[in-house]
Amino acid sequence: MTHDSAAPAADTGHISHSDTFADTSHVSFTFTNRYSLSITTTITTTTTTIINNIIIIIIIMTTTTITAIPIPKPVSLSQQTTHPSGVDPHQTMAPSRDVNGRETHTVPERAKRSF
Repeated sequence: MTHDSAAPAADTGHISHSDTFADTSHVSFTFTNRYSLSITTTITTTTTTIINNIIIIIIIMTTTTITAIPIPKPVSLSQQTTHPSGVDPHQTMAPSRDVNGRETHTVPERAKRSF
């Protein structure tokens, strides 16, 4: 809270007292589903001023909402008919060999099965 107090000129009727309370802010997160997020920020500013023995209270409330737009899930390879490279994903691959001709990688048994 800030407090400003100024002695007014003799009888000008200018501001004689002013209080400005510290800003308060509130942030809330809302998950609408597992892919989207909504962030709401509310900032409230309250100012109290006395002019000519009249109390003036000004309340300013600012609310901002940001909502993340969900990105569609990519189609998994098991749902595609062909691999993006053009190779049939169900086709077995030849094992890799090192410089001595030894097999360095064995194709998993499930890749050898026919679907």
